[in-house]
Order: sequence, then structure tokens, then C-alpha cells
Amino acid sequence: MKRLLIILSISFLATIAIAQPKEKAPSNESRQEAVRQQRSQWYKQVQNAKIAFFTTAMDLTPKEAEHFWPLYNEFWKERERANRRSHHALRTIGKVLEGEEKVSDAQLKELIETYISGGTAEGEIFRSYYPRFQKILSIEKVARMYKAEEDFRIKMIQQLRSGNMPGKEK
Repeated sequence: MKRLLIILSISFLATIAIAQPKEKAPSNESRQEAVRQQRSQWYKQVQNAKIAFFTTAMDLTPKEAEHFWPLYNEFWKERERANRRSHHALRTIGKVLEGEEKVSDAQLKELIETYISGGTAEGEIFRSYYPRFQKILSIEKVARMYKAEEDFRIKMIQQLRSGNMPGKEK
């Protein structure tokens, strides 16, 4: 359930970034570039908010932060890749069920296996990074990190619902 909420949150955040009003641009390329720049700006603002939130919630010292953030970013990227694979499989399953794509039973089974293994893959990522986090942080700060992740996710969902996301023009 938690994994599904994370996937839905990320998907929803990406949808919000895409759904910003578009200016009339002379070409499709310039429109795409404008959207890319807008997404990039929004992503940077969310990342900055996340860094501030985690640093405060975890009470990181400057030395801890120097070692923590590169490792955390690596951890996050691995989780994001695992979630993308699982989410892509689920989207494809949906297209198959809606009749938009045709695949064999063996291919459908493989898609289901990929989707199911997403949770296992994320668990393995957590398991492999846990001792690495313990090498640079106290056990209490590692616990605070996991709590901060959930708290930040909830905060972002609440901000999405209220229309008060970082980077949104008022």
C-alpha cells in the first residue's frame, strides 16, 4: 500500500508539472523545451524543499550532511528506477486489459512478475543501503530519515491537494 501511494504521489506530482498552462510557442520543439525547463525548475524547488525538510527533521550537522546527501541521492535514484520499472509494467498491463496492446500470455505473465517484484526490489534497496547509512549516521538519525521520508511525502500530497506546491505561481 505504501509503495502504491509513493508511485501515485510521484505520478501525480509529474502530472501537475505537465499540466501547467502552455504559452503559444512558434514550434513544437520550443514548447517541449519550455515544458522541460518548467519541470526542471519545479523538480529543483521540490528537491530544495526536501533537503531543508530532511536536514531539519534529522538534525544533520554540516559534516553529516556532506556524507549523507550523496549516499541518499544514490539510494533515491535506485528506488526511483525500481519504481519506474514496476509502474511501466503496470501501465502496460492496463493497456493490455483495455485492448490497446496485444501480448502473449507469457508476456503478460512476465509483466505481472515485473510489477510484483517491484516491491521486493525496493525492499532489497532499503536493505542494502541501511548499513551504509549506519556508517555515517547514528541509528536515531537513520530512523529519523525513514520518518522524514514519509512525513515529506505526506506534506507534498497535502500541498498538492491545497494547490500550494513549491514553484507554483500565485
